[in-house]
Amino acid sequence: MADVEKITAVAEEAIGQGPNMLVPWYLIASYAYYECDDPVISDELYDRICFLLMEAIDAIEIDHMHAYLCDPESLKAGTGYQIKDYPSRVVSVAQKFMSGELPA
Repeated sequence: MADVEKITAVAEEAIGQGPNMLVPWYLIASYAYYECDDPVISDELYDRICFLLMEAIDAIEIDHMHAYLCDPESLKAGTGYQIKDYPSRVVSVAQKFMSGELPA
């Protein structure tokens, strides 16, 4: 089981580093929640990530190799349910968080 409070704090710090950090956190949180039913961050942070990511995509501020997985309509709805093929790195990191391993 993930330590949602601690991972949320790490995620908040990471997304403060720039808009490209929104993409991996959106994907990690979506995988954990929709594929494994084990949220790794708070619902409030997930909603904020969706909103900020939607704004950043609209402003063309995102230059991330996995940005193509971030559908604007899904972000607007606050969901990642539509994602089917997660990058292996995303799956690996999410599984570590869900097993109790905290991000560095």
